[in-house]
Order: sequence, then C-alpha cells, then structure tokens
Amino acid sequence: MSNMTESPTVQRINAQANGITLAQAIALLNRANRYVGTHSTIGGQALGVEITEFVASHQRAQQ
Repeated sequence: MSNMTESPTVQRINAQANGITLAQAIALLNRANRYVGTHSTIGGQALGVEITEFVASHQRAQQ
C-alpha cells in the first residue's frame, strides 16, 4: 500500500463503478439528515450541521 491519495476524478470513477453516484450520495445524506438533525445529542446535532454544510457546499459548486 502506498500513501498516495486518489484524485477526485479517480474517486468519482471508482464510486460510479461501484454503482454509487454523487447524486445518490447527496440524496442519501439529505434523507439521513432529517433523522440525525432531530437527535438531541451533541454528536447528532454536530453531524446534522456537517451534513447540511456539505450538501450546501456541493450545491454551490454545481451552480
């Protein structure tokens, strides 16, 4: 194993080869966020914020 990381293009190709597209992942995060955001735990709230920020960042990058 090497310490090299895959480029974003390689990561996207590998994800598509596995049947998972970025659009499907974003949709999954949106569905999960509805449940995660309702938990009163600190971890649940922090994860909800992180999901929201990631999805918003992705949407801005698409525009």
